Amino acid sequence: MKRRKGEIHFQARKHSVPGILSLMIGILAIAALAVVAWISGLNRGESGISAGIAGVVIFMVSACGFATALYSFKEKDIYYTASVLGVLLNGALFAVCLGLYMIGVSI
Repeated sequence: MKRRKGEIHFQARKHSVPGILSLMIGILAIAALAVVAWISGLNRGESGISAGIAGVVIFMVSACGFATALYSFKEKDIYYTASVLGVLLNGALFAVCLGLYMIGVSI
């Protein structure tokens, strides 16, 4: 349906709070994974159980961020940018962590 020239159209859209939260969770989880990987690299892979526990926590946090992003799609009249970025970021991080654990189990 086309709008007529000069017609004022107001949008009632807003940014989704769970979508923004999931995006922030994803950014923090990626930063934490980078820090853990850097520390592990400095110790030549001998970081110990603390790095493993941190990795498991990051894995769970990314799963929670993914679920939060999926939950944000249930809201009506929202901008989907943060929700989509949250799903992509947390989903990719979840897959990377899962791949790392699968490689670690096989060794």
